Amino acid sequence: MKILILYSSVTGNTEYLAKSLKSSEHELTFLPIYPFPKDLDYNIIFLGFWVYHGAPDPRMISLMQQIKGKRIALFGTLSAYPHSKHAQKVIARAHKYLADNTILGSFLCLGRLEQKRYQRKFTNPGSKHPMDEERKERLLEGQKHPNQEDCKNFQAFFEKIIKEQNPK
Repeated sequence: MKILILYSSVTGNTEYLAKSLKSSEHELTFLPIYPFPKDLDYNIIFLGFWVYHGAPDPRMISLMQQIKGKRIALFGTLSAYPHSKHAQKVIARAHKYLADNTILGSFLCLGRLEQKRYQRKFTNPGSKHPMDEERKERLLEGQKHPNQEDCKNFQAFFEKIIKEQNPK
């Protein structure tokens, strides 16, 4: 089975997750999103993104809108907890951009913010998201992610998707 791991990454979080994948049985191709690949002739495409204003990053959205008739699995990093309402909204938005495809599943994990964005969140009193203890704790925890446990969980997600698509 030919599998494309296509990712968009600014801080290296999503790239780190992508490159943690391995398979002894399947041909994996790892590509950054830019420049957009012309050949999408793969059995499964894993699309990795970072979250920007509650949705996949702009480059990934642009690519998602061009993909039609493919089997897609989503993965990404964000500064919210992966099972939060915010994370659920991110995945729902991603699904809308991929409406003409089959979505096989999704995986999100915490990711560290770019240093200047991280500092801005702590020093901007006029933010529409005020700094409270929960947010402070989450942002501090996010600076430790993705970690080895996240990669292990992502590998398990990957294997589950592959097994479901290629039962023996």
